[in-house]
Amino acid sequence: MRAFVWLAAFAPFLAHRLPLAHRGAAGFDFPAIAALDGEDLFWLAVVAVDGAWLIARRARLAAALPLLAWLAVALAAAARPDERTAKLRDGPREPGERALFSPIGFGPEESDWTLVMAPGVALPLPPSSRHWLGSDGQGRDLLARLLHGTRVSLGVGAAATAIALAVGLMVGLLCGTLRGAVDLVLMRVVEVLLCFPHLFLVLIVFAYLPHSRTTMILLLGLVGWTTTARLARGELLRLRDQEFVLAARSLGASPLRLALRHLLPNALAPVLVAATFSVAGAMLAEFALSWLGLGVAPPTPSLGRILAEGQPLIARAPFLSLAPGLLIFAVVTSFNAWGEALREATTPEFSASRQAAGGSAP
Repeated sequence: MRAFVWLAAFAPFLAHRLPLAHRGAAGFDFPAIAALDGEDLFWLAVVAVDGAWLIARRARLAAALPLLAWLAVALAAAARPDERTAKLRDGPREPGERALFSPIGFGPEESDWTLVMAPGVALPLPPSSRHWLGSDGQGRDLLARLLHGTRVSLGVGAAATAIALAVGLMVGLLCGTLRGAVDLVLMRVVEVLLCFPHLFLVLIVFAYLPHSRTTMILLLGLVGWTTTARLARGELLRLRDQEFVLAARSLGASPLRLALRHLLPNALAPVLVAATFSVAGAMLAEFALSWLGLGVAPPTPSLGRILAEGQPLIARAPFLSLAPGLLIFAVVTSFNAWGEALREATTPEFSASRQAAGGSAP
């Protein structure tokens, strides 16, 4: 799972149309790094936090990568991207001018016009030394689109899960602490929403709203909170009669303090485990919506849209569908495996039951 997150974070350094470093008459500049936007910085912040955690675990070599990335951003803070440097890959250069491009050398929305306009060249381009996984029907590098598409799909899944987690925890906290009429009404609402498949609800509402990434994140988050609410409510009800809760209540703790200080922290572990599976579910929903043409607006790549774009060409270019399909399978499987590992780590009795079941197998 960490590998996909890091690939998404470092996508601008691996696939960008501008050079990472450029030396011209005015000296050195870093066009690709200076062109980083707020989303790029957010992903780098994510891996920086992960790097700090790795340092705490004494994995200093692995943690050096995000820290070096932040150092590169700091060095390029004063640089400004020059559109002229985008032509250095295939165009003429001034005497002494040098440029260092990313390993892939193409952005996710950039067509390789050098080959597209060449006589006798038919699109899509097959895998080659210039395009490692080939190109799509518009001459755009497939590997670059997969890297940036992974970032989009991961971002949608994580953001939608965060919204669902916040709403579900709030509803579960109200039901588990207030009880009575509040619990009765909110649980009936949850049961009604659970009667409808979430993807169908999203499709119905999405048909009347603008198709954008923000809309999709909000819809996936607002229909996916029911499972979290039921799980949080059940955990809170289980903890209400525990000795530490009774002791806090006997000492005069207010209902708000009892809920936020004692009940909620002890109920978070199973909820967070379920959230890891929810990320995979939200990503699958994003894949389905993008495949149906209702997801991220083009030309922004997402794994579902890349898969849909390769479907009409599957007969003569199967790699356009095979590569995103395998990547979708790998990403979802990694998140499910992470959830299983987290469940075993936070629930000792679950791990013991699995080991007992494995040991009793013939």
